[in-house]
This record gives sequence, structure tokens and C-alpha cells, in this order.
Amino acid sequence: FVEAGWTIASASPNATAGTGSVAITYTAASSSDANLTNLALSPGSLSPGFASGTTSYTASVANGTSSVTVTPTASDAGASIRVNGNPVTSGQASSAISLSVGTNTITTLVTATDTTTTKTYTITVTRAAPASSDADLTNLSLSSGSLSPGFASATTSYSASVADAVSSVTVTPTASDAGASITVNGSTVTSGQASGPISLSVGSNTITTVVTAVDTTTKTYIVTITRGQTTELASQAPPVWFQAYSRPSHDAPCREGYRPSYAWWPNDGRGGWTCERRLHAHSWVSDWVTSPGFFD
Repeated sequence: FVEAGWTIASASPNATAGTGSVAITYTAASSSDANLTNLALSPGSLSPGFASGTTSYTASVANGTSSVTVTPTASDAGASIRVNGNPVTSGQASSAISLSVGTNTITTLVTATDTTTTKTYTITVTRAAPASSDADLTNLSLSSGSLSPGFASATTSYSASVADAVSSVTVTPTASDAGASITVNGSTVTSGQASGPISLSVGSNTITTVVTAVDTTTKTYIVTITRGQTTELASQAPPVWFQAYSRPSHDAPCREGYRPSYAWWPNDGRGGWTCERRLHAHSWVSDWVTSPGFFD
């Protein structure tokens, strides 16, 4: 009697008579188990977490990770395993697998001992792109006034002028790279959004916009805003205006602030006695007169 799994390999002629010899071997029944009990990635972690019945996974690694290893563990010790076509011992790490920037597919093929049943586990590993060094702005605008020269990404120094009545402005910077961070006069500003109001003193005011790229590269844009009178206006003398009115005779008195005179314009151009004065007008902008304002 030979139990299941055992076979007679050879027997001498007298074996059946009890005086010969018998050689027997054991052949284990083949298995159709092609499952893994674990699958690990180094470095990185699987998403979702490993489960024997789940065959598709993803993982993400930093740009600095140029390769990974995979460690598969078979449910049946007799099953064979290949990772990206290369044999791997159950419970042992594969050789290093190079990663390109972007997505990389790693396949683990398990073949059961029956040699026909197989199961494939797939990991899609995404390697991040290098950190951006883009610290440019694509636009920079003011709520009042306009930049001079007009904005260009490579130009970092600008000037603008506003009236004395403008006591504050906002700045709207737009980054070239959405991942870059921005500060305006030290306060964080969202790309494409206006900063908080920035108070302006009369005269020169400096506004500094600093853009920091993902890789920490920085670029600084400076806007110098002049509030109020310009150099040209400040150099001009305030205008002088003339006032006069006619008087009935050469000895008629003038009102206070006027002096007696004679002019050709009264009496239909025939001339006559007048009272006159010169004065500065009282309409002011940025501390200087801009239009006449006669008064008695």
C-alpha cells in the first residue's frame, strides 16, 4: 500500500515476495495559490495599504529618490516570484529599480506551484519633478497710479506718482509659478490677489515685493511711489493775479488792500480812475495754486 503523494521509484525482482528492496519518493500535491501575504516598497508606502486580494497600488516619492526596491512575500513557499521580469526570493528585496521623473510601473508576478495559476500585483510609483526655481512675476499692478516703465517680468525696479489725496495703495502681484510664495512689504499675499492697504507718506515711498520659488530662489521687485508735488511743481513760483475796480474820481478812496491807479478799460475804453491789487489765488493742490480765485 502506497499513501497518496508517494510513488514507487524502483523495486527489485523479489520485492513482492518480501525479500527484495523498494525505493519510493514523495511528490507533494501541486498548489494553485498565487497570492502574496505582503508587498512592501522601499522607500515609499503603498496606497491603499496592502491586502492580498488587492492587486493595484500607487506610491509617491520625492524627486531625490532615483530608485526603489520591492519585497514580495508569497502565501505558498513553493510559488515563484518575478519583479519586473527578474526572479525574487519570497520575503527578500528585489534589486534596485530605477525611477524616471513622473510615473513608473512595477509589476510583481506570482506563479503557483501548479505552474499555470498566476497573479500580478502592480505598483505605480510617481517620482516628483525637480523643485521649481521660477521666482518671476507675470504681472504687478497698483490700485492707484501706473508703473513706469510698464511691467515686464525681468524688470525689477519701477516708479509711480499719485496725487496728494491718495493716502494708500494696494499692490497685486501675480506669480509665474503657482507654487511660489509672495510677500509685499513683509506681509504674505496670494498670487493674483491685492495686498492690504499700504499707507503713503507725502513724498517718496518704497514698496518691496519678494517672490520665493519652490526651491527657495528669491526675486525682489521694488516700486517707488511719490505722493504729492513733483520736483517740477515744487520749482515753480505760485502765480500772481491782478484785481481792479473803477472809482468815480481821482480823489475817491480805495477799499482796504487796494491802491489807487488809472486804467484804460473803464468808461468804454476811454480810461478812468481805478483801485487795484495783486494777489495769490486760493485754490490749492499739493500745496500750490492751480487756478485764480478773485475775492473782494
